[in-house]
Amino acid sequence: MLLRRAARCFKKDFHQLLWTLRAENGERAGRAHFHFLLAGFETKAACFFLMDRWEKLGGGMARVSVFDPRLNAGT
Repeated sequence: MLLRRAARCFKKDFHQLLWTLRAENGERAGRAHFHFLLAGFETKAACFFLMDRWEKLGGGMARVSVFDPRLNAGT
């Protein structure tokens, strides 16, 4: 629902969004949490939208940023 709403708001085709999810346990307390990568939203406005909606859904603290291609992630 979150991604469908964001896609609609930013005029993106939901079926064209690429994403991956990774679960892991925290280093200090072993708390389970997720890392989520999403392709298809290129603006800071989209980042703020996703952070706000995620936290309002009770998803916990979210840190969302526009991908920096210089980081060479995914290769």
